[in-house]
Amino acid sequence: LDHSSPKPRTMARPVLVAAVILLGLSACAAESDLKAMFKEVTASNGGAWGYGHLHEHKGAICDDGGTGADLGPGCAVLFIADPDDEYNLGTVAEDQQNDFLNTFHYESAWNYHGHGFIGGTLPRAPKDIDPVCVVANVSGRMVLGYEEGNGGDLLPCPGHDHGVPFTEEMVLDGLAGKRSLEDMCDKCYWAVCTGQQSFHVNPRHCGGSGDGGVDLEDDAEFFEQVTPVYHCHLTMADEGACDWVQSEVLEDRRQYNMEYGVSCGWDKVKEYNVSYCDCTRSANRWNGCRREEATQMAYAGVVCGNCWSVGFNKNRAYESIFKPKNSADPYDGSCAAVRTATTEAGKNYAKMMCSKGIWCPSGGTGGDNCKFHCDNFGQHSQVWYDEECGQYVPDGNVENRKLLSDGSEAVTLETKFDWGSVMHEVVATGYHQMRRDADEAE
Repeated sequence: LDHSSPKPRTMARPVLVAAVILLGLSACAAESDLKAMFKEVTASNGGAWGYGHLHEHKGAICDDGGTGADLGPGCAVLFIADPDDEYNLGTVAEDQQNDFLNTFHYESAWNYHGHGFIGGTLPRAPKDIDPVCVVANVSGRMVLGYEEGNGGDLLPCPGHDHGVPFTEEMVLDGLAGKRSLEDMCDKCYWAVCTGQQSFHVNPRHCGGSGDGGVDLEDDAEFFEQVTPVYHCHLTMADEGACDWVQSEVLEDRRQYNMEYGVSCGWDKVKEYNVSYCDCTRSANRWNGCRREEATQMAYAGVVCGNCWSVGFNKNRAYESIFKPKNSADPYDGSCAAVRTATTEAGKNYAKMMCSKGIWCPSGGTGGDNCKFHCDNFGQHSQVWYDEECGQYVPDGNVENRKLLSDGSEAVTLETKFDWGSVMHEVVATGYHQMRRDADEAE
């Protein structure tokens, strides 16, 4: 990521489109449901809601000595802007817009009453993900498109073979208030994701550069925000780290002037229902999160978006959290079970499988990633012994580590939830029926 000072915005908006927007101006829209939900989560966690342009240093409440210091280490910070807010994606520097759009929000129905995910009922891209949509100028033409999360591409409609062929005239009608751009974007997103014939699909795979996607920074010129946009960042450190991340980095350096919520205790990030989140290891040093943080985040059900330096595979982590259990890949959905397992032994087993799926899926002790896994789940582990680690002994004093007894109950990633009821809709409706229902609703 480029962490230099942002470039000033020098965009020139087409005169025709500016005139269309002036004709379509209306009263201020009500606050989005998503922002209201973020506020509710922040308040329920005893956190604070702030406004970036006021530079209030709300993150300081979570650092040592602050009012939130007893709620766990670190904090989670969620910035959000509705389309009609004074400070939104259009006020973010052009070379920072892609970095701002770093996650996906998924519908709360798939977070099992706040307790975690259930393999087989995880967020499905065409049904449960709320796409982030913008209008952009691509090669002199105004197009509607949605942005992939975490630095992906802007996919114009119809950038994909299955996309809805919205014309520039239709987009201009939307800017003038004659059409709902948000509904148009939902329809496009549905068409692209369902067109891939994969019911449980990673939203990052719903269109990309191979399908006509373009880079929002280099190949397209942002024009208008259509849906709420949001950014997630966390730190697991105290001692000034929360204030530094929220104020010094995101407000001052990146100039995120929109509203935000700060929840004390980094693991509260799981309650916002976002799939990715960036991570900073300590105050006064940008990024820096390593295998430890990436693993802990996976246990909490969120992918580390910027753990680059240790060979961290984001797609592998995403599948270990969000992908339904798959007999061909025993690690799919294993991280989700860390929160949904019904026994302590089940949680421990899920932690081992989650770690192994991310760092050492082929087994053995070769390479730094496998050694990291066996440091935690080797023969002296206090949590669970992965027999494929063999006789590997980690560095340091391991004399007092407790080996899980051989007499422990047999554990799998299955849970005691009512699978039949939960999956009823999946079986009863199916892909094409859901798509027809959506078309009829339009």
